[in-house]
Amino acid sequence: MKKISEAGIITLFLMMMMGCGDRMPEIGEQAPDFLLNDVNGREVSLNDYKGKIVLLHFWGDWCSECRSEFPVMQNSYEKFGDMAQAEILCVNVGQSKYHVEDFQIEFNVTFPMLVDEYAKTAKRYKIKGIPTTFVLSREGVILEVYVGWLTEQYIFDRIGRRTENKTASQNGP
Repeated sequence: MKKISEAGIITLFLMMMMGCGDRMPEIGEQAPDFLLNDVNGREVSLNDYKGKIVLLHFWGDWCSECRSEFPVMQNSYEKFGDMAQAEILCVNVGQSKYHVEDFQIEFNVTFPMLVDEYAKTAKRYKIKGIPTTFVLSREGVILEVYVGWLTEQYIFDRIGRRTENKTASQNGP
């Protein structure tokens, strides 16, 4: 059996305490805005990404599913992330900037890695399980909520097809 780190236990406790009786934002609702720092110290607001399809992903490195999905997410990002129409935002829950930075280097991640060290944003989103992903429209409306690890097909279905459709409509028939 794998040993869960102290940070993992604290994060699980925080997640259990923050969601009792509250509901997660639902499909069709505006996603709550937030202001977090990325691993480079740059402030990032969800509103900065209006006009793009956003995969908003909450994770922790103590989660084996999360660790397994990052190479898949990076591969998908390389296919779709350079497009001006989509973004993957990964919010680490309950770990320090330095911890997230080490993870980013280890997995050679090039998409934005945001730090939610005290789980305030996770609490606002009522995250009860890791990993949890919100798919957001260009207007910031929640299109889908998914708990579980992401596959390349899932990411393509949510980002790739939506951006292909937008590109085709912008370029004509």
